[in-house]
Amino acid sequence: MNTTNNALSAKNVKIHGMSSTKWTTKDKITQYKGLVNLYKRDREIIKIDTAVATKRQYKGLINLRNTIEADRHELNNAIGGDRQKLRNTLAEHRELQLAYQNSDPKKVIENVHQLNFTKRKELDKLLYQMKLKSEQLMDLKLEEALLQDRMKYEIFDKLKEEKQAQIITGKVQDALLKKEAALAIQQTYGQIINVMKKDALYFDGILQTIQSDYWYQCRCILNAAKQGQLTTEYKNDREQEFATLKKAIVQDMRIQKLDLDMVREQAENLQSNLKHLLRKDSDLTTCIIKVEETQDFEELYKDLAKIETILKYLRNTTLVSTFELIYPNLQEQLQQKKRLTALAKKCERNRDIIMNKLNHAELMSNLLKNTMVETTGEYKKRKKELLEQINAEMEKKRQCDASRNYKQKLIAEVRISLRQLQQLCKPIKTPEERQQEARERKQRGTTLVFEDTVIPPEEDETDGTELCNICFRMLIPKFTSIKTFLRLGWKDP
Repeated sequence: MNTTNNALSAKNVKIHGMSSTKWTTKDKITQYKGLVNLYKRDREIIKIDTAVATKRQYKGLINLRNTIEADRHELNNAIGGDRQKLRNTLAEHRELQLAYQNSDPKKVIENVHQLNFTKRKELDKLLYQMKLKSEQLMDLKLEEALLQDRMKYEIFDKLKEEKQAQIITGKVQDALLKKEAALAIQQTYGQIINVMKKDALYFDGILQTIQSDYWYQCRCILNAAKQGQLTTEYKNDREQEFATLKKAIVQDMRIQKLDLDMVREQAENLQSNLKHLLRKDSDLTTCIIKVEETQDFEELYKDLAKIETILKYLRNTTLVSTFELIYPNLQEQLQQKKRLTALAKKCERNRDIIMNKLNHAELMSNLLKNTMVETTGEYKKRKKELLEQINAEMEKKRQCDASRNYKQKLIAEVRISLRQLQQLCKPIKTPEERQQEARERKQRGTTLVFEDTVIPPEEDETDGTELCNICFRMLIPKFTSIKTFLRLGWKDP
């Protein structure tokens, strides 16, 4: 309708020229129908163009909206972190994915760093505990080695626990003896009271017997106190002897260390001056020349003199005529030690039997004294004989203990001397050993091998028999080489 009005307006009429009087009404109607159709067609075209433009703009808006959303997503990822990348990263760790899959990446990173720091602290703590356990293990191994040496050689004093156990056992035995004595005294006094009730004529004699029994008991208690005091003094003497022996061993170890340092220095000097000892090519075609003795030869002679002194000491200690008889003599001493140990155990068993008999005899003596039997004198005489036998056995035991302690000390000194002899023989090498060492060094080349593992120190040999064998194996080639050197002189290896 608006289009029609627009077509019939004065402006449009001027344009299509229908204001002329020549136009009939029918022509005008036809003309206006054509105009209306034209305007309808234009309106349809405009409508179609508008729809196409609308669709184009809608698509542009959608693309623009998607672009804005993508840019906004990228902006959020740039500001707060990419959550999808975080989820992909945590996909391999199930626990972390469940805990932090929807969290802020910065917060996740901080938590992961905190967890890493906590785990590292726990790891350091476990490493420190493992180090403490390792040190404790080393202490226990050292204690185990000492206990094994104690069980194997039986040359050390008893353990503190063993001493306490012996003290407690002695106290228990004393308590049992006192209990038995008290029961016997109670029974005896009961019998005495019955006798006193039956017969009042012997009242004075019974009182005198009780008084003498009282004095005997007081004397027994006094002797027990003296024996305890003597035992305490004996224990203190043994402790002082142990402290003196400990100081002597420490001093001996220090001297041994100084000797080892001196031997190492001598070995280094020997290697540095070895080139002066080699023979020249001109010496091979001439007669045997006499090698000039240097300071190294003097040190070698000193070492040989030391070894000979040690062997002489061992020979004098073992009371043999030659060096070859030292080892058989040590074996014989070991057998004698075993025999004396068995004899000491047998004497201890006999002592226990005699102590039981002595206690029984004392009880019987008290019983006979209180009952006033006529055979009391015979029992006293028998008691005196038994006491003399006990004193003789105690003297034998004391002599056996002194002999055993002396032999133990002698064995320890022999073992220390053998160990020193072995340490002195190690730096001295024969030409064959040096040639073998040079060949091994040449085979290895210049390749260096670094290992992370700690090389354990060489364990000391504790068996005296094996030490003798080692010393003989080390000394025989060296003496042979020295003998050859003294007869022919050094040869170029």
